[in-house]
Amino acid sequence: MKILLVTRGAQGNIYPFLTIATELKRRGHEVVLNLPRIFEELAKSLDIEYIVQDEENTEEITEQTARSRNRFYYLLNRMKKTIDNQFEQLIPVAEQFDLIIAGNTEFAAPSIAEYCNKPLIRTTFAPFIPGKNIPPPVFRFPESNPFITPALLWKVLNGITNLTVNKTINRKRKALGMDPIRNFGKHSVENSKNYLLYSRYLGTTDIEWKIDWKIGGYCFNDQL
Repeated sequence: MKILLVTRGAQGNIYPFLTIATELKRRGHEVVLNLPRIFEELAKSLDIEYIVQDEENTEEITEQTARSRNRFYYLLNRMKKTIDNQFEQLIPVAEQFDLIIAGNTEFAAPSIAEYCNKPLIRTTFAPFIPGKNIPPPVFRFPESNPFITPALLWKVLNGITNLTVNKTINRKRKALGMDPIRNFGKHSVENSKNYLLYSRYLGTTDIEWKIDWKIGGYCFNDQL
């Protein structure tokens, strides 16, 4: 099987995908990893075929963010440019593969997989699936709070995400002749297989999860 892996960020995002790519290659699959330029030499040392992402690396983005007077505005524009770059770079590439594996912060991946008619595995290192019992990992409110419930927190997070990425994604979808999406969080989990990369003994599940999901375990330190 020909598999395209897509991730970005720092070591915490890249190293697990390097491990996954190495293991998939060992099992006989043809694997290509789309990653930031700063990790190019590491991919070479592991003999992993790769495609460098068409943007600045993590260190350059961090430095430019620190220098920016309006960091939120800069990061928002950075995200929009990243989404545009992914559509332009990955659609011609994805058409050559049988399967796409992407991190949950790869906002363009669900639409790219949909357009190319390829199955998508969405990975996450926490229970990042909307529900009624587990709050978003980025919001740490007491579970006993009677007003700020996990369901409400997911609505808030999805609302923020929709405000920041939907316009850019839908502009690209329209250019490709695709219907617009209303809720990115719902669209991304419902149009992928959700592979949760943590221990089933440490993580929890939500009875409200009605989509395709599986807890796959760690993929750090060569443990897959």
